[in-house]
Amino acid sequence: MLFKKKTNTETKDIWALVLNSLPNEIAKSRMIECMAKVFPISIEEASDLVDNTPIILLEGLDQVTGEQVQNYFLATGADLILTEDRTFQRRCFRAVWPSPPKFDFIESESESVSNPSLAQKEDDLNEVIRQSNSAILKSLYGSKSSEEKIDEERDPAQATPNTPNEFE
Repeated sequence: MLFKKKTNTETKDIWALVLNSLPNEIAKSRMIECMAKVFPISIEEASDLVDNTPIILLEGLDQVTGEQVQNYFLATGADLILTEDRTFQRRCFRAVWPSPPKFDFIESESESVSNPSLAQKEDDLNEVIRQSNSAILKSLYGSKSSEEKIDEERDPAQATPNTPNEFE
């Protein structure tokens, strides 16, 4: 019996990008719009793909390209899995593309230093946290300055009283 050595193409991992069901209608509509914008399909075709999850959107990818596409679509709130597991892939529907999709959208995304929409969301979240922490501190300590609060926590006897003490 003769054995062949595996060539590089046979040992190369083949990855597939699988779209799982989306949590709500907002995420579905975002994903449909994004898919119709990125791939050469209509809104109706994108809607059919999203409604028939789990579905393999792209297959035959290398891992780096798969991760870039996955990161691009994560901004929509989509649950995407990048897998090389053939048994998992066999259980999924497949998107059949008339021509292979182009990945121009990845290049435009990778040219920017970071995703501005995610950075904006993070800044907004940090601002909300800061405001709620400020509101909590005001409700606990009233309108005292932060220096007065720190002094009072360290040594209550040295803190300047806000109200006159009736026992003095």
